[in-house]
Amino acid sequence: MTNEQNIHTNANDYRDLCYFAGDVLKGKTTDLPSGYSVIAKEYNKKTNFKAVAYQKENDVVLCFVGTDKFSMQDHRTNLKMATSTEPTAQMKDANNFYDKFKDKYKNIKVIGHSEGGSEAVYVGLKRNIKTVTFNAYGLNKNLEKSIGNEHADELVTNYRDPLDPVSKLRPLVGKTYIVKSNKKFAEKINPFGMISAHKISNFGDCNNAQPIEEYKKKHAFIDNVSEAEITDKDIAKMPTDLYELYDAEISDRLSKGKIMREQDAQNATLNGDLIKVSSYTREDGTQVDGYYRRKANT
Repeated sequence: MTNEQNIHTNANDYRDLCYFAGDVLKGKTTDLPSGYSVIAKEYNKKTNFKAVAYQKENDVVLCFVGTDKFSMQDHRTNLKMATSTEPTAQMKDANNFYDKFKDKYKNIKVIGHSEGGSEAVYVGLKRNIKTVTFNAYGLNKNLEKSIGNEHADELVTNYRDPLDPVSKLRPLVGKTYIVKSNKKFAEKINPFGMISAHKISNFGDCNNAQPIEEYKKKHAFIDNVSEAEITDKDIAKMPTDLYELYDAEISDRLSKGKIMREQDAQNATLNGDLIKVSSYTREDGTQVDGYYRRKANT
């Protein structure tokens, strides 16, 4: 087994640890990956920070739990991550959680899904430790620089579902792999993603991971929303939950007059100012709608 294959195999365990973390925090009995046990857990009601510490032999894995859809604090945190150059309260909690283990254990990794992945990246870069994320939301670039991101490729490994909309919102640091879910979400899919693909319970087999650069050569998917035009037709076709996720991006573009009418986008394509990326059919038979993107350096 190569080093990369070993990384992906371990990532399947980390995916499952993220999945079970919510149940662990609720005190439920869970069937953890072989050899792992829970050594600590934490829930800060004020900030809604949630974490679980797992151990397997000499290795300790700190798992930061993702966004709680019922928590307004989590949604405020997500908004702050998009705009602030300062760490969120939950990031500070995550850093303090790491401090509880750093002197006793030498082999520590941090992992997380969604918002928890962002917290993991913050701690990983700040403390120079290995980090694994799943469908994470990227950090503010200035925040990355303030804690040091020069070793991100050595420290951070990101796994993304190509249909996940959250990881399209902001570029991720580190190495990124694409993992397709084994589940068929719908017959027709919005190119900006779908919320079902964000859930850790729907995440695929990391042993089938592809480097994002290789995946992009064969698949016309939106890596980052900044590379795509959003038209009035795109907005009209977004389901409510997807629109709510992109609300800040759409509002910002509207305020700057950067939401195009579909007809204008078609004309811009004919004039050579935009590129229309055609719809395509996935291996499972689902169709992904096309979209417009800008030409490079325009």
